[in-house]
Amino acid sequence: MLTNERKAQLNELALYDEHRAEIVATNQSAATKVGFLFEQVQATDFNCEAIEQDSPLRAYTDRSRNTPLRRNDPLADIVICDGLSMLATIQAKARTPKNTYKSMCSPEQETHRPPYSGASMLLCTQEAKNYLYKELFRRLAKEKYRADNGQSRLLAIANYSECLTKITDRIAFGGVETMSWSLENLFLEVEAPYYTDSKLMEVHSAICAESWKRNLSACYGGGYALSAALGSYLGDRTESFGVVLHGLNATAGCTVNAAVNGCIQAGFALVNGVLTGQRGKQIAGHALLGTLDALCNSLISNTECKKAASGIFALGHKIMDCVSKNNT
Repeated sequence: MLTNERKAQLNELALYDEHRAEIVATNQSAATKVGFLFEQVQATDFNCEAIEQDSPLRAYTDRSRNTPLRRNDPLADIVICDGLSMLATIQAKARTPKNTYKSMCSPEQETHRPPYSGASMLLCTQEAKNYLYKELFRRLAKEKYRADNGQSRLLAIANYSECLTKITDRIAFGGVETMSWSLENLFLEVEAPYYTDSKLMEVHSAICAESWKRNLSACYGGGYALSAALGSYLGDRTESFGVVLHGLNATAGCTVNAAVNGCIQAGFALVNGVLTGQRGKQIAGHALLGTLDALCNSLISNTECKKAASGIFALGHKIMDCVSKNNT
């Protein structure tokens, strides 16, 4: 069955898909949707990485469960917490570079301070970060030139310097780091959930490694070790797809997992128990693997997932030949 770590990551992805669907379904402009989606994908990515590292840190937006933020909270778009302790506040903007500068770093007329001077980080897209660095360095150079000519504006220098230290295109906190996003990829994410697919591939790869390690290291004969590994992996994979893509609860997901795992291991047991002769068992084993490969190929829609599954079954055929050769 899935480890608690993988279940937690899959739950994060399921929640992200839920929030993404809510955002995409609104009548707001694509640019507005991208802004809200940017907050969600960064928080989700942080949480998945934190779970991978066994870190207690979690990122919350105003849509998260048990969030300390209220809807459209002026305090922050994202907060990093350790339990009940709020450790960092993040303002996130996914706009054109110039608009990002105006909203994040342009000093207010009355206070002469950046709009979000209280935030721990100013999170933006890749292209916005590059633009902001150039713009802030340009303005700092201008202010320093004024200072050299007796027109020092210490507050302006302090403001621009502060923004430079806080501008980032990814969350990096407590040893946990998220991926960087371009504005173009965020617009694509509105159309199709690329992030979910790519992250599921990572999780499924980890599930595969864990399943094979857990079962092949056990005291089974070759054929039974293979059946246990395949059953565990495909059962875990079926459960994870069910939880994320079809909204199954934990109990239903585990039931599907057990059914898939049981059927595969029962098939191998039948092959080994009923047939006589090593050659007959070898042929039947290959036939069973081929059937399972075709079944998985029909159930899995993601191209990379299909390649991964086919690779596993190809390895299964080689193991089957190796086991048969050693037993003859």
